[in-house]
Amino acid sequence: MIAKVENIVITLEESKQRLDKWLLQKFPNLNNSMVQKLIRTKQVKVDGKAVAHNFILQESQNVRVPVYFISQIKDNKQPKKTIDISKYKKEIQQVVDSIIYKDDNLIILNKPAGIAVQGGSGINFNITVAFPELRFNLANNPFIVHRIDKETSGILVLARNKATAQYMFTLFKEKKISKTYNCLVYPFILKKYQSIGMQGTISAPLLKTENTNIEGVSIDENGKEAITNYKVLAYQNDIALMEVKPLTGRTHQIRVHMAEYLKNPIIGDFKYGAIPLKEKDINYRKLYLHAKAIEFISVDGKKIFIEASFDKDFQLALHILKLDE
Repeated sequence: MIAKVENIVITLEESKQRLDKWLLQKFPNLNNSMVQKLIRTKQVKVDGKAVAHNFILQESQNVRVPVYFISQIKDNKQPKKTIDISKYKKEIQQVVDSIIYKDDNLIILNKPAGIAVQGGSGINFNITVAFPELRFNLANNPFIVHRIDKETSGILVLARNKATAQYMFTLFKEKKISKTYNCLVYPFILKKYQSIGMQGTISAPLLKTENTNIEGVSIDENGKEAITNYKVLAYQNDIALMEVKPLTGRTHQIRVHMAEYLKNPIIGDFKYGAIPLKEKDINYRKLYLHAKAIEFISVDGKKIFIEASFDKDFQLALHILKLDE
């Protein structure tokens, strides 16, 4: 009897990707609507279970794919899209210049805003394109162990070997990594209640939208647990600089908690209700969210504490808004 399905084991390099994006990359002659239909009709399963299109894959999981689907790919396989690295010399150098820490196991970047961590629909240049220049004395490319949004600047950790990558995955999973973000919010309504130094904890579950065309997140009692600590560092009039520490790692967690729970959207976050500050002499289109610091114990037992400086737009905004005094 001919098997009707085939299981594909997810490698470490393929982990931490959404199922639909992984399928699009794995089988380049499929389009998004075909992938969504395969998932929606439960023809694709992970470890024997039907999952949503935005399910995050993990190493060693088995993805069940129909054999006719595999055969179609093999018979009509299109050449893998290659990226002309020569077109991105400036961007690659920008990534290399963003390194703020390097040892035998880790590379930590102060990722510039506007550069995606991985490729996707409509994304050409991303951090992985610069990987050959981040090998240094090693034969292998670095490993991505976590992600931050394309428009978010700041700390991004890369592992330089498989053992460190697996170790870092475990630390993130077990919440043994402390991350600190800074953001600018407007309108700042908390000043009506308390003052500088006030702090609190947001515990509001988040649910991803089921709309396959628009990736979005909202607070919903049926969502996954999401906890964020916050502190007001400074404010002038209706704008504030806040320190934010996510205790969980949900998609867009800080952005949604600021906008929906505190009613203080991050400046430049038009996806979640930000108001354009055109009257201020700042880059109002920029998302003012910055991964400022990270702290953890490395695979070799070394305590790592790294801070990333603000980019020029963020620094200028703090000065113009008188939040750096």
